[in-house]
Amino acid sequence: MERLIKFPLPEYCNCFDSVQNLIRIPYCLCYQYDIDNNGYGPYGFKTFKAKSILEKIFNNLYYWNNNQIIEYNSLDFRSGLYFYNEPDWVKLKVKEISSYYIKVKKDILLRKKNGTVLLEQTSPPHLIRVYDGLFKTDILNELLISNINFFISIFFTPEAGQSFIFFDHTILSEILQIAKENGISLTDISSIEKLAPW
Repeated sequence: MERLIKFPLPEYCNCFDSVQNLIRIPYCLCYQYDIDNNGYGPYGFKTFKAKSILEKIFNNLYYWNNNQIIEYNSLDFRSGLYFYNEPDWVKLKVKEISSYYIKVKKDILLRKKNGTVLLEQTSPPHLIRVYDGLFKTDILNELLISNINFFISIFFTPEAGQSFIFFDHTILSEILQIAKENGISLTDISSIEKLAPW
């Protein structure tokens, strides 16, 4: 047996600088398979059906990596921030970030050469501040206000394993529809502690 599991963000999850200031309440999704009668079974989006759901949902997937947005063509998710179904927005942000770093490099070269800054100071694009060990709530809120499609991949242990943190319920409806087509049900629980450890 396989199932999707929805649960609230655990209280012990400290991946945000100020979770109480998020403008939308996050929720988590994980996947469990080979489940026995006592609810024990491994966690992770590793089965054929799980990967099939992800393939159909996440078109044009991009990963935030060291202040860059890179195209991500794998279904083996690393922990971090992902954007999906936003190719035009991503191209714009890649251009902004690239332009900013080019200006910074020119500034460094001019300082070394002349000892002065000839270029006007450029503020970094806001997205660059999205993560510095914690996800910045103000930047995530900007993304939410702009209706940008994103999620955070995180690993919980000993329950849930690889999980996705979402802020938008539209994507949940899409995931459930595709899961239903694949014979996968959703279990909605009130706390991660209700899951069996693995």
